[in-house]
Amino acid sequence: MRRYRHPNVVKFYGVAAEREPVMLVMELVEGGALDAYLQKKKEKITIADRVYSTFQYFLNEKSVEYPRDNVKK
Repeated sequence: MRRYRHPNVVKFYGVAAEREPVMLVMELVEGGALDAYLQKKKEKITIADRVYSTFQYFLNEKSVEYPRDNVKK
């Protein structure tokens, strides 16, 4: 996850898992909680939009490694 960069995705820095509670270390994003923002914005994004955006990102990403050892021949 640390290798992937996208302007619409929060940066992931690491995990602190030595003791409870386990904590994710992520980029601080100004503007409040995501759920409150989405409720206020009221803009709907379809599943098709999400799938298209995801495929576009991975097609353009040069550092993505695709696992090939479990592909049926």
